[in-house]
Amino acid sequence: MSLLIAAGPVLGYNVASIVFQFLVVAFFAVIAIAIGFLVYAAKQLKARESSVSE
Repeated sequence: MSLLIAAGPVLGYNVASIVFQFLVVAFFAVIAIAIGFLVYAAKQLKARESSVSE
């Protein structure tokens, strides 16, 4: 709880706004992880396609 009190001036003291900001950050984190996974999967697929065609 002391962490929320220390972060009060940054996040605000309203619990609803803290929860909303946490959800926004979590949403963007999930989107970033999904994009990273898709890039990784595309690279793996391209590597397998090139190795099969040779």
